[in-house]
Amino acid sequence: MRRRQTDFTYLTEITDGDFGVIREMIDLFIEETPRQLRDIRQAFEADKFPELRAAAHKIKPTLSYVGLEELKAKAQQIEDHAKNEEHLDEIPALIKAIEKGYEDALIELDEVKREISRKS
Repeated sequence: MRRRQTDFTYLTEITDGDFGVIREMIDLFIEETPRQLRDIRQAFEADKFPELRAAAHKIKPTLSYVGLEELKAKAQQIEDHAKNEEHLDEIPALIKAIEKGYEDALIELDEVKREISRKS
């Protein structure tokens, strides 16, 4: 059995355990994250480092809501690299890791949504 990647402690706290709001936040994460990842990738590919920095900054709270702290740290690295325009060769691997982490999290999020549906 693999270690769960997501952690809903923060989301549970800020929603007072409201399953309906938690489900909405999960749905928002599922809908918005691909667009945010696309923005990051496009900004990098276009060498638009201010936009890359902003896009990486913007995705961090989204990742935090579902406890993806390792991915948030990778987004922080992208933000820092873009801000300083250094270590640019590391950015593709960081983007790929966040994309893969998002895909992996989708499985867990689907399970969590089913659990929530049973409880509410």
